[in-house]
Amino acid sequence: MQSISNLFSKVNIIRCHISHGSMIAPEIVICKYATDHLALVYNWFTEGFDTGDLKIAEALLKDLS
Repeated sequence: MQSISNLFSKVNIIRCHISHGSMIAPEIVICKYATDHLALVYNWFTEGFDTGDLKIAEALLKDLS
């Protein structure tokens, strides 16, 4: 369950930064940090890639890459 909550927190941080649309330097660093950690958490999973949460994370990572 901790992996899922880590995934949620990383997705929410990135969404917050994207929705504000003001990507000043500190926010870019935070967003990069969150994206890196989202990728790390996403890569922990070995199954369940057809679930909504992992589909959202995958789409977000693709959009940000």
